[in-house]
Amino acid sequence: MGGDAVGSNDKGMGVKYKILPFDPEKAKKGAKVTTISGDDVRIICYDRYDSSTGESYPQPIVALIYSSILQREEIISYTEDGKHNVDKSTSELDLVIVGGKMDRNYLLSKEVKKEE
Repeated sequence: MGGDAVGSNDKGMGVKYKILPFDPEKAKKGAKVTTISGDDVRIICYDRYDSSTGESYPQPIVALIYSSILQREEIISYTEDGKHNVDKSTSELDLVIVGGKMDRNYLLSKEVKKEE
């Protein structure tokens, strides 16, 4: 792995992929964003705010996530670092940057962490 990659795997099947922590700047520049579980993501905005107070929400990122179970997109909010849960606990709905092919089961079995 190089740089800030947090996951890469061959698993002897010739399928390689790289998973990076969510980075809003990379996402804004067109990087592929999915949930940890591999669901497609379309980010709607990065700056949701409360119009009654003029303050930012704790989850300013708003995205449409395609649910293969429901066969439709759902509106989900995220923290600035792509976490679904405000307490920062890991969720299958957390956002990641993905390069190359990925193995959904491997992603679900790993918690996304930055390398030190």
